[in-house]
Amino acid sequence: MSFKLSPKIDPEKIFLIKKSELTGRFDPRCYSMKNPFVSTCHPLKKLTEYFYVNPRTHVPPKGEYSFVPMELVSAEDASITEFAEISSDKTKGYTPFQEGDFIFAKITPCMENGKMAIANNVPHFYAYGSTEFHVFRAKNLNVSESYLRAIFLIDDFRRYAKLNFCGSAGQQRVPTDFFKYLQIPIPATNIQDKITALIDSAFTLKKHKEAEAQKYLESIEEYLLSELGLTFPEAKEQIIKDRIFYRNISQISGNSFHPKLYTSSYKAFYERLNATAFGLAELKDISHGVFQGVSRNLTDDPSYVLLKVKNILLDGSIDTDDIEYIKSVPSYKLLQDGDIISPFIGEAIRQIKFSVFDLGYNNYTVDNNTGVIRLKDRYDPQFIAAQLRSIIGSTQIIRLIGGGVPFIGSKNISKIILVCPPLDEQKRIIKHIIQIKKRAMKLQIEANQVLESAKVEVEELI
Repeated sequence: MSFKLSPKIDPEKIFLIKKSELTGRFDPRCYSMKNPFVSTCHPLKKLTEYFYVNPRTHVPPKGEYSFVPMELVSAEDASITEFAEISSDKTKGYTPFQEGDFIFAKITPCMENGKMAIANNVPHFYAYGSTEFHVFRAKNLNVSESYLRAIFLIDDFRRYAKLNFCGSAGQQRVPTDFFKYLQIPIPATNIQDKITALIDSAFTLKKHKEAEAQKYLESIEEYLLSELGLTFPEAKEQIIKDRIFYRNISQISGNSFHPKLYTSSYKAFYERLNATAFGLAELKDISHGVFQGVSRNLTDDPSYVLLKVKNILLDGSIDTDDIEYIKSVPSYKLLQDGDIISPFIGEAIRQIKFSVFDLGYNNYTVDNNTGVIRLKDRYDPQFIAAQLRSIIGSTQIIRLIGGGVPFIGSKNISKIILVCPPLDEQKRIIKHIIQIKKRAMKLQIEANQVLESAKVEVEELI
């Protein structure tokens, strides 16, 4: 199959269209191409000849049903990660579907990201999903939902679907009419079976490689704690389990009382932290400064770049694809290589995200929901960030933010106690951690390549 956009038509420009070619609504972008697929070996047929689009689903009026919000559909392997539950009195407005149906996200950016799934092994046979799903159901055995998923997985197909978006900015969707006139290639059944087997096999191998990568990443904390001579058996589970206890008022520190801050498990945590053979220090004592970022006085002038909480990724890297610009920045709040940045306000604190700025530029800063930790020269930023992301940092962070709206701020985060081996030892440990991350990243790249190669094979088969 070849899939291409016409080089002669720019969908952003004005062009003429015959009235006879209009298909329900007039939007020039919808007529820049008559159909995305071109196949030299298989007939093109209207999708609606083989599939019902958003069919009526006769769900029993009362009972318990499965529920699939958008977040339970994975774009990584085009599957439903789990099924929630919903009762019949809560289903109004949601999208009904049933075992075997194919669901496809219609709204941006979920559609472009490839959120779609076959509804396999639905616990109650019937389910309800997000209002932002289109539902497809095969009319006969000649073409399967699995084959349609393979077609929709092709990136260029979704780019074409995007050209047909309707709605306001930020709420744009692929309309139902788009599928009424869409033509897809219909190969022989044995070719379809081969295509679906290719995709299924690719997803299985991709999952396997991603699981291997995850094992490497999870081993980082075990290695770090081992090198520091620390063990925290069942610490996380115990902190969650502890609920009711007595505490003398004289033992309460800080400006607020929150029960989780004073459980016996926290006492045990600090006792174990003291068991390290290396020195301990509060973050404030190993830093030149800890401060929050600047207010968002936005501009189109790219002189100063603003990073936000969403630019700080869980793996410790920094995403610079979605950035903003601001008018002015105090010089001391411009990021320097080696600065550690982290969320200071909001639910993102609980994600325990710490990234080391190493972009080599001197015109970046962070917004005031984000904090900056600037270390003294005797401390390796990657090593300290690794500790902060580990149980050493996360346990203390959860304790320090307390209840209510999560807020840690410069004062509280400065109280975190960290293990401080000599600089040479820090560098040795972090060097090994970086090697582990590289192995994990290699597996993640291979996992993505497996699926991309399968897509190429699918196109060749069609």
